Amino acid sequence: MKAFKKTVCAALCLAMVFALCACGSQTNDKAKKTNENDNSRIANPVHESSAEKFKAAGIVMPEIDGKTPVYTTIDGDETLYQADYGTFTIRAQKTDEQKDISGMNYEWTEDPTMTLELLQGNPLFKLDGKGAGIVYWYLNGSSWSVGMTEGASVDTLKSLYFKTAELNPGGDGFLSN
Repeated sequence: MKAFKKTVCAALCLAMVFALCACGSQTNDKAKKTNENDNSRIANPVHESSAEKFKAAGIVMPEIDGKTPVYTTIDGDETLYQADYGTFTIRAQKTDEQKDISGMNYEWTEDPTMTLELLQGNPLFKLDGKGAGIVYWYLNGSSWSVGMTEGASVDTLKSLYFKTAELNPGGDGFLSN
């Protein structure tokens, strides 16, 4: 009887060892597949930048209320230059036509039509009625935008447009063709 119990115990132990080995190899296979399909190896398109690098590209961002923006560039067909001031973001990118490069995908409920004949770049203003808003314009082969997620009004956006556009009137540098 003792010999029978020992044989049964040995057989059960061997079965458990085989089961553990089989489970361990499946886990290794899954780990290899996960690493092969790991998307964390995709290059990040956003890069830190600086006011100096923007100026070298012909872009000057305004100094506003002592705020220091965070400068970044975003890779794409054409590099997108972005300065984040916390309460608003200014973007610039070479484009073939005027387009919204703000990155703000809101449902715009207010589209104030203004006759601003003296303003360069045909600025277009859009508001969502809940505090978000953008102004975007096109000048000498480049699209520009100022976007706010809260506290936006036509007057605030117009002020930010003026401060940005007067520093980047075209001609030499980024805005030149």
